[in-house]
Amino acid sequence: MNGTRARAGSPPDRRRTLLRSGFCKLRGVAAFPKKARAPAPALIPQQSGTEALLIGTDAVSAQVAWASGTGGTVLRTTDGGQTWQQRSVPGPDSLQFRDVEAMSARVAYVLSIGTGAASRIYKTTDGGASWSLQFRNEDTQAFFDCMALWNDEAGFAFSDAISPAPDAAPRFPVITPESGGEAWTPVEPGPRAFAGEGSFAASGTCAATRGDSLGWIGSGNAAGRAARVLRTADRGRTWRAAPVPIDSGEGAGVTHGRPRLRGTRLRRGPRAGNARADPRGRRARRGQLLA
Repeated sequence: MNGTRARAGSPPDRRRTLLRSGFCKLRGVAAFPKKARAPAPALIPQQSGTEALLIGTDAVSAQVAWASGTGGTVLRTTDGGQTWQQRSVPGPDSLQFRDVEAMSARVAYVLSIGTGAASRIYKTTDGGASWSLQFRNEDTQAFFDCMALWNDEAGFAFSDAISPAPDAAPRFPVITPESGGEAWTPVEPGPRAFAGEGSFAASGTCAATRGDSLGWIGSGNAAGRAARVLRTADRGRTWRAAPVPIDSGEGAGVTHGRPRLRGTRLRRGPRAGNARADPRGRRARRGQLLA
């Protein structure tokens, strides 16, 4: 402690012993090989052939994928993105198709968002050559956000919370397909909600399914309330909610990734009016797809 050396034969200095011991441990740790770091994914821009803002994407395989967006735009590729074909819904060019759920190269659903009749679901069974209107929202309060499917005939879609009557508690409108998806009907009663509670209509990331009957909804935006996850185990007929420990309140809530995408993975372009850079610094553009 005072700078003098320890005499030969005296007990070793405890401090130096601990330091030597620690050094040996560090050397031992350093001797283990470092875990290899996974290589960063390479993003390859693809030519979509449209100037529309692409918002929804869904990949069926490494070769087949669908994309959707503003102006009633729907695109499909069957060659891994080398070429994209226009498969847009005829007529409603004012619709924003923010969610596309693809089952194969031939079968896909698209959901447009907005209040009232702007919220619609269309289905194709011939690769987008033709589309049938499955659902048109008639409730002026409702704003449908997302849909999710178990198979090409079973799934659900839902809206931000509404009050069915002036004095009624808010509920989430939930619809499920009937007759093989030819029509969608309301689940009564819909799951209870908080005032102002809703989800984020961004690429179908507020709803998910798994297996044959499990499904989830991610919510938020309710002032003074925790964000929640709603779960169904019976294909949307009944729901149970649980709060989640994340930032919540107005403008905050739950969304999810798209873990079921395999092979081709797509990243949508920027929000309207914003050019957004991807993690590697490449700026996204309207109409651009990155695989």
